[in-house]
Amino acid sequence: MPYRREVTVSNDTPANPAEIRAEIARTRSDLADTIEALAAKLDVKAQIGSRVSTAKDRMRVRAARAGNAVSDSADRVRDRIARQLSPGRHASVVRDSLPPGDAEAFYDEQWRRQARTQAIAAAGAAAVALLALAVWLVRRRREDDP
Repeated sequence: MPYRREVTVSNDTPANPAEIRAEIARTRSDLADTIEALAAKLDVKAQIGSRVSTAKDRMRVRAARAGNAVSDSADRVRDRIARQLSPGRHASVVRDSLPPGDAEAFYDEQWRRQARTQAIAAAGAAAVALLALAVWLVRRRREDDP
């Protein structure tokens, strides 16, 4: 059943031509606004463009958060490793049990292990950062493709 709108006519109908013209102008303006609103609702291309833009913005924010999280995690791992491998933490027990000439060799070996562990941790953090960047670029490329 078609939609019908009831129209009410009041007794306040303007009597002179100037008032009638003003009423017609108001009606035309209201009708133009209604047509523009309907056109905006039916403009699928603009709606899709708006949604795509919103999705891109959300992904940029997520990528930035992921990058920050990776950077923060790498910093925490590096700091934790540095604390655990700090000179003298467990070295005093081992150093006291070594002959006097072997103490230098012990510290040299400890320093090499510490440097190697830090290099491995830095390489792991860099790999995670590169992986996050690659994922972000792939998602960005997929968003840009129509």
